[in-house]
Amino acid sequence: GMPVCFMARHLLILLILHCSHDARSRCGLVRIGAAVSLSRNWQNSGFFQGEPAASAPPSSMPTLALAGDAVSMTRNMQNAGGFEGLHMMPMPAALAGDAVSFAHSMQTGFEGQPFASAPFTGVQSPVAAMLPAFFPTSPAFAPAPAAMQPQAPAASPHEPAPPTPIVLPIVQPGECSCEPAPPVCHVSKLAVREDHAGPIGMTLFDVTSLYGTDILSELQTEQVQMALVSETSFMCLDDRVEEPSLGTPGGDLGEFVLALSSYLQERGQGRIDGPNFTQSEVDSIFEEYLESLPASRPLVHCTDDASLRHLQDELPVEDLDLRRPPDHAKELGLLQKLTEVNNHGDSHVRLMLDKPEWFQLQENLVPMVLTSYYTNLWRQYQDSSSPLYTIPKLRLNILSGHRDPKAFFEVSSGGFCHKQGLAPLLTPRHRGNEKSVLVSHLDAVSLRRQEHAAFFRTIANLGPRKIDVERLHQRLDRHGWLALETTGSQMASGLPFYTLMYS
Repeated sequence: GMPVCFMARHLLILLILHCSHDARSRCGLVRIGAAVSLSRNWQNSGFFQGEPAASAPPSSMPTLALAGDAVSMTRNMQNAGGFEGLHMMPMPAALAGDAVSFAHSMQTGFEGQPFASAPFTGVQSPVAAMLPAFFPTSPAFAPAPAAMQPQAPAASPHEPAPPTPIVLPIVQPGECSCEPAPPVCHVSKLAVREDHAGPIGMTLFDVTSLYGTDILSELQTEQVQMALVSETSFMCLDDRVEEPSLGTPGGDLGEFVLALSSYLQERGQGRIDGPNFTQSEVDSIFEEYLESLPASRPLVHCTDDASLRHLQDELPVEDLDLRRPPDHAKELGLLQKLTEVNNHGDSHVRLMLDKPEWFQLQENLVPMVLTSYYTNLWRQYQDSSSPLYTIPKLRLNILSGHRDPKAFFEVSSGGFCHKQGLAPLLTPRHRGNEKSVLVSHLDAVSLRRQEHAAFFRTIANLGPRKIDVERLHQRLDRHGWLALETTGSQMASGLPFYTLMYS
């Protein structure tokens, strides 16, 4: 509070004046940082009571270092030889990083000598004369012999209990124990570039008004969240997504299809006219991939309520829960129906099912991956013996409403944030805002593809034919560009394109 701060500040001023007043003293004020905490602990501890301290020749006056932490202060006092003729004992407890430990160590560390009402000199100096007024005596501590073990100081009834001491490493003179904290990515600027104007949708003025440009306002800064790509799922490329997210065509499942296809091509099996991969092989790789995922980053697949209604009408089944379908729905061929184009609400998945050759995919690859996905999804929600039942790794996102994007955004972060593996999350659709957008994170998804390349290298190492991680990563990026261009041209035809760079 203000009285304590006022007293601490005046105490320091008096100390400085006293050091200047006595020409024989060698006081030095090294660094002021925790005077309030120290004075409060001294007050609570009742240091300024008891018998006068022994006086000493003026030449033994110590260098008093009012340091910003207990470690520096204790060490300076210890190096100076203590308080006027009182020799300090080894004080390991005083090397803790707070004023509480420092104060307690001072109480027990001076070879049983109690503190005087004027601890800094043997005579009543101007400082000593002021101390009783600043620090009234308190029974919190009584003079203790040196052999007594240290005990925690009692808390004042008018003050909160002191915090638990934080022990800091012992630092030798001339050394520094402070390691600079790694720099943190804080978004404060946005650069917006219009790559392609469209006859409909959002204008450049609309984009900068909503999302900002150059220095961001507080509200605009709150619209973007930075997230670690390694800990974040990828959502599908759809303007109906209503949560802060990273976006890529097909979401996580679309990226897995891309990675699996590129891996097979590296092995000479993924060509359109090449040998077919079997369902059991896809199942094995898919399940192994799920095991490698952190539980905080489930694999995302999107569909929508319109395709779900279509599926119910085809079976027919009422109130179908795709996560927990009843047995009779499975018996009616639900799994097979989920590999058909019209029963999917993700535009990218629909295109891969309908036109696999546009994406350089084998015709049966996407249906096999979807079969693996839904088989494991049902285990996750219905099979208590499955590891997925305990630790879910799959997420089905059912989108609502109709698509109506007003622009296409390619979003990235500056080099500094990107090197830290961070990317900006944006929300494609805000409720109450008619200007929904398609959001792609091409830079961020390249980091995920690097992870996929490393995973498939591990798979390849189980066989005789190895693969190069960097080469596979480059293939994944090229394949991803093709997928984005193909799907984007269908979903965003006529829309303006903008690049948003956060830094």
